[in-house]
Amino acid sequence: MIEPQMRPIPQGAPPLLFGPDDVTEGYYELEELERGFSLDALRNHRDAVALWYRGLTLFRRGMIGMWEYLGEEGPGDIMSAWGIQANALGLSVGSAKASLDLLLAGYYSMAFA
Repeated sequence: MIEPQMRPIPQGAPPLLFGPDDVTEGYYELEELERGFSLDALRNHRDAVALWYRGLTLFRRGMIGMWEYLGEEGPGDIMSAWGIQANALGLSVGSAKASLDLLLAGYYSMAFA
């Protein structure tokens, strides 16, 4: 059995705007709270988060690459139903990751939306 490769933990600092406290204080305070909530959720719900990670991995792998529609579009059609579905699936990968981030930070209503 081949063991899966572990990716290294990202080493770079998160993208933050640096500036005087009167500009950045609110964001930094909320970021610190969110990170605390996320660490707590990861400790208490490790299996559920790991399952979501696995789902994101499989979903992303399924969407990688170029997809070509070989059907015909009718005259005047801007986009076929296939194209709309493909776009929706592509957007859903990022939305699934964003939802997990929101859930871990405690923003349940926004994650549900």
